[in-house]
Amino acid sequence: MATKLEIPRRVVVPLYPLRAPEVHSYGLGLKTALESTLTPTERWRFSFVGPTALEGHPSIETVRSFVQLVGELEDSGFDGIVHFPVGNVRLYPVRGARTVATIHELVASDGQRDSGDTVSVPRRIRPFLKQIDRIVAVSQRAARALELIPGVSPDRVRVIPVGVDSARYFPAQPESIARARQSLGLGEDYWVVIVPALDPENQLMSIVRAYAELHKRVGSLPGLALLAQPGLVDPHLHAVLRSSGVEHAVRFVDPLDPAVWRAVVSAARSAIVPCLRGPLGGGALEAIACGTPTITPDHSAFDEYAHPGTLRFDADEPESLIAALSRDRFRLRPVAALDRRFTWDGVVQSVLSLYAELA
Repeated sequence: MATKLEIPRRVVVPLYPLRAPEVHSYGLGLKTALESTLTPTERWRFSFVGPTALEGHPSIETVRSFVQLVGELEDSGFDGIVHFPVGNVRLYPVRGARTVATIHELVASDGQRDSGDTVSVPRRIRPFLKQIDRIVAVSQRAARALELIPGVSPDRVRVIPVGVDSARYFPAQPESIARARQSLGLGEDYWVVIVPALDPENQLMSIVRAYAELHKRVGSLPGLALLAQPGLVDPHLHAVLRSSGVEHAVRFVDPLDPAVWRAVVSAARSAIVPCLRGPLGGGALEAIACGTPTITPDHSAFDEYAHPGTLRFDADEPESLIAALSRDRFRLRPVAALDRRFTWDGVVQSVLSLYAELA
């Protein structure tokens, strides 16, 4: 479908580092959606630039480094739009150009881990945001954190959700599910834990301990599949699994294999997404796109987008998670469906409107 918007300026989207998960899911998702939305006449205005070509994306222009790209744009007198698809790295405002940055990451304010909205944008990027023409927040919670930064006026902040790649995330076929279960030793009933980054904020250890405690109280439980690479997990986690007697029920699943990821998530009873500070709770939207309901912290920013089948728990209260898991055991599994706001077709129109503001 052709856009009705006039975008007379050229748009450059830097994909650095190209293989970082946030850049892959957002930058390449935006690229694919734009290419399918724009007419050939409109498409020439957009350039996606990275350090190397990526399989399946031959149209990515190659420039060795981010700094080199900025230098080349400034030397050429570029006066278009530069959209940083992930604002979690150092931003380089380009002299003479209009700039857009998308902010995904939130951190606990002042090193605290309190609940509620005591979060902020990482300190390392705050100074650069004052020079950015438009800032895309992927949730209302991220927008509130941005607007607290001195020099960032609310009129420069736009809330545009993250899109989900429907070509990668959709309910898996029974044959794929059967193969994944057999290769991983998964039973027919299990929870899957989606951990976008293995750090204390993601509460992986707390989830395993809650699972072990519930197992001690009630005996038989659904299995637990951890979408995390075993070699990157805190060794203490393995010790907890052994000492609690639930090691036999837990499986580690390679999160980098999209076919296995999709099969394991699609067949799960529910997906537990423990991220507290990330604006969208990690893989929650992808899980819903696979038809799987979610269990999330009640003060994660994903709350504002939660599917009606979402269960919530207080991440600061271990008993709250135990209660959520216990409740989930006895409910009929709701079938989740992704709101159109989170498809790239929906997101791209908002992004194009933002570009048109800067034309």
